[in-house]
Amino acid sequence: MEDKEKTENTMIYLLRLALHYEKADPEFLKDVDENELYKLCNGHKVTALVSSVLNSTPDSIWNKSTAASLRRTVLFDYERKEILKHFEEDQIWYLPLKGVILKDYYPEYGLREMADNDILVDYTRMDDIRKYMIERGYSVEEYGKTNHDSYFKKPIYNFEMHRSLFLSKLDDYFSDVKRKAIKDENNNYGYHLSKEDFYIYFIAHNHKHLTVSGSGIRSLVDIYLYVNKNNDLDWKYITSQLELLGIKEEEIKLRNIAFKMFSTNNLDLTEEEKELYDFIISSGVYGNRKNYTINGLRKIKEENSKNYKLKYMYRRVFLPEEVLKYQLPFFYKHIWARPFLAAYRVGSALLFRRKTIMTELKTLKEDDSVE
Repeated sequence: MEDKEKTENTMIYLLRLALHYEKADPEFLKDVDENELYKLCNGHKVTALVSSVLNSTPDSIWNKSTAASLRRTVLFDYERKEILKHFEEDQIWYLPLKGVILKDYYPEYGLREMADNDILVDYTRMDDIRKYMIERGYSVEEYGKTNHDSYFKKPIYNFEMHRSLFLSKLDDYFSDVKRKAIKDENNNYGYHLSKEDFYIYFIAHNHKHLTVSGSGIRSLVDIYLYVNKNNDLDWKYITSQLELLGIKEEEIKLRNIAFKMFSTNNLDLTEEEKELYDFIISSGVYGNRKNYTINGLRKIKEENSKNYKLKYMYRRVFLPEEVLKYQLPFFYKHIWARPFLAAYRVGSALLFRRKTIMTELKTLKEDDSVE
């Protein structure tokens, strides 16, 4: 446990240096398990950022990560530019999201590692977008099943075209996001959110991850950089909107943790902040199945439900209608097929997601998995 905590503290220290444009002492890593440090940083997608403070050799894993992140950013930026150029020509309105915006807040170009690009688009033009992406050489990974369609093209291009921002109760608030969007000045069909509305969206998006499978340290880096560099944010408006969404206190804790981590040398967290920090550090950037299971169990326990583990398993097999509609449209449309849903869900999980299922079952067995 001491080695694990030492590795975590080393990562936080190096991130703090990177965010303040400082370099690490060459002797600093002598007493650190570099492989474990790299594994942790890679899990949170901050290897390129950490690498920027290290005096590593050109062929080191750190420099290779930086080079890979830079290459992805260059390729994504060019590809996105071409796609948005087509949207302009085809008169499709668009609004870039998440990392596309946040990457520009990082100390150097290419230091925010991204797996995909997210763009909110005119939902009435999804068929046209699909046709164009196929013509551009993309394979359709997912279409019409959730609030976004996914496209992939080798070597690294992943694009998610959003018809809406969320597929949950959060979308009630964001359903009129187009009305809040601000028209770009240098194009005809591009939009962006105000600094305040983008932050509200980002916190809501992060909340979704936290309440499902978790969210990693990179989210705290994003919060720190965004708030630190936008020192004129209208906090009265932000707070009022986050209160409407029911996530005001969560945002305060996240912001406090981020600024304590990256502004000071003393991570003096309150008990509640420490609990949230521990959850984040254990998650990795995209969360994990154990946290997904724990969160699901906790939600059911909050309903004062007896036999909560059985109820959890029931909900995992028999999906709610709104989820079934997008994830398994065949069963949603054909009521007669519902009796076969359980066999299909269990069978496909055992065939294609066995590791995931084993993690869930192990978590269910742990007496201390839910407090």
